[in-house]
Amino acid sequence: MATASIALGIWAARHRSWKPLLVPAAVVLLAAVILIGSGTLDPLSRHAQSVMDPENVSNLERLNRWIAAAEMTKDRPVLGVGLGGYAAS
Repeated sequence: MATASIALGIWAARHRSWKPLLVPAAVVLLAAVILIGSGTLDPLSRHAQSVMDPENVSNLERLNRWIAAAEMTKDRPVLGVGLGGYAAS
């Protein structure tokens, strides 16, 4: 989100006009007001907070999978692991 904001700022500065960005900015602002006012963001924020909870077992499993994916990418960066890469259990 921040990268898009920076890119839009650079684009507007190059074109020396903020007018083309007024309509999209108004739409985003209106959507934010509606979402905040309706309480739709409450469950989303609770879910986002649970993702950062270190005692949540599913978060630890997710972190474990990301670490395993990073290790597989380091071991075989070009062709990956492949179909026969795991032992049958």
